[in-house]
Amino acid sequence: MSFLLLILKNLWRQKIRNLLTLLGVSIGVATILALGLVMNGFEQSLGATIRSGKADFTIANAQAPAILFSSIDESRWAEIASLDGVEQAAGALFSLTRFQTNPYFLLIGIRQEDLDFAGVRFTEGHPFRADAEDEIILGKTAASSAHAHLGDSVSISGRSFRVVGIFDTGNVWEDGGALLPLSVLQTWQRRQGEISMILVKVKAEASVDAVAQRIEERYVDELVTMRSVAESQKVVKSLGIMRAVSWAVSILALGIGGIGVMNTMIMAVYERTREIGILRAVGWRRRRVLTLILGESLIIALFAAGVGFFVGILAVNGLLLLPWVKGLIAPAYSTSLFLQSLAIALGVGVIGGLYPAYRASRITPTAALRYE
Repeated sequence: MSFLLLILKNLWRQKIRNLLTLLGVSIGVATILALGLVMNGFEQSLGATIRSGKADFTIANAQAPAILFSSIDESRWAEIASLDGVEQAAGALFSLTRFQTNPYFLLIGIRQEDLDFAGVRFTEGHPFRADAEDEIILGKTAASSAHAHLGDSVSISGRSFRVVGIFDTGNVWEDGGALLPLSVLQTWQRRQGEISMILVKVKAEASVDAVAQRIEERYVDELVTMRSVAESQKVVKSLGIMRAVSWAVSILALGIGGIGVMNTMIMAVYERTREIGILRAVGWRRRRVLTLILGESLIIALFAAGVGFFVGILAVNGLLLLPWVKGLIAPAYSTSLFLQSLAIALGVGVIGGLYPAYRASRITPTAALRYE
């Protein structure tokens, strides 16, 4: 019998107990994976918002808790558009409202002439008219969730709009929301003279870094520029906290899973004391006994990782069945995330199996024969 088959046979002897341990570890792995998928998707959506369309960077309020809640005086837009090195600047206003069953529906106010600059691509229909108070264009995700088509009338927070276009930007947040004229949204939400962010494109002969630095120096503590997800932490201060929470959950899962595996393996060692003593008597070295027990805990962890991957992916995709979630979250799969989750699972196996394996390796044939 090969060494691997011996490990699998030993695990099968206590299949119910080992299965319960496996399930406990797999729940931890599934939680870690699901959190990672959501966090990666959030960062991708944030990055797509920052780098919208043809813009080189985005400007937001330096004091805002998040980019969706940024507030900039509209006069700053005109000032920035006139700066040396700036080729084009477009302002946009964000507002969260209720649409059908979605309590976090994103409305974006923008001028009709800035739609192309912002990266809006029409799959159906056409842009709203510049001064139209009853026209709206829906993102493809929002249109699909609401079963809305061109020409349909939709009610958003008690106000009726006619769908004149359906667009696709590749950004989950924007595709799950709707666009309407900036002046209309400002008046409706009583936010006249206010925008949430400014998209800026720099002239070819100018330096993006120099223009961005000049803006931050001119509007110190008022406006910040963002070109990447890393720079977005100037505004999205909760991003680092969310990452820290994700790591804290991973460490907690590692500790709890390790204790579960350790308990299972210690019981296995106690139950097989005489058997281990006989193996030592027929010539097994301590290192081989240690490898046997540690191998069993690692096999449990490896199978738990596989089950955890399946459950984590299933849980996230199940969450996406909710229409309002689909417009906010798009899981982002990456090899590094799966490798990280696998490493944590194997870490659980090592932590949980190391002490029982050491105890087993210290068993002597004479002590095993005296064991009752």
